[in-house]
Amino acid sequence: MSRPDDHMDRFTEAWRRWAARPPLLPADAAARQVHCAIEVRRLHPRRPTVLAFAVTVVLAATLAVLLHTHAPSPTTVRPTVGSGVVVMWLDKSTPLYMNLERLRLEKGATP
Repeated sequence: MSRPDDHMDRFTEAWRRWAARPPLLPADAAARQVHCAIEVRRLHPRRPTVLAFAVTVVLAATLAVLLHTHAPSPTTVRPTVGSGVVVMWLDKSTPLYMNLERLRLEKGATP
C-alpha cells in the first residue's frame, strides 16, 4: 500500500526534472515573441469580442468535462467481509476497510 506522501514525492521529482530542462527558446527570442504578442493585442480592434469568445469556449469545455467525468468503478475483485465491516473505495484500486464492531478483548490483553 502506498504512503500518502508518495504522490507528492513523485510530483516534486517530476517538477524538478521539468525545471532542470534547458529552455526551448533563448531568452531574447522569447522576449521578442512576448513583445510581439503584446503589440498585436494593442492593435486588435475586436479584443473584447475575442476575449468573450475565449471565455465561452473555456467554460463550455469545462462544463463538458465535468458532465462526462464519473467516479472510477472499483475493481471487480472484491474480498468478502463480515458483518460490521464497511469497505469504502478511495480510488479504483484502493479499498478502505472500516471495522464498526466493538472490540472484544480478553482480560489482560491490550489492543
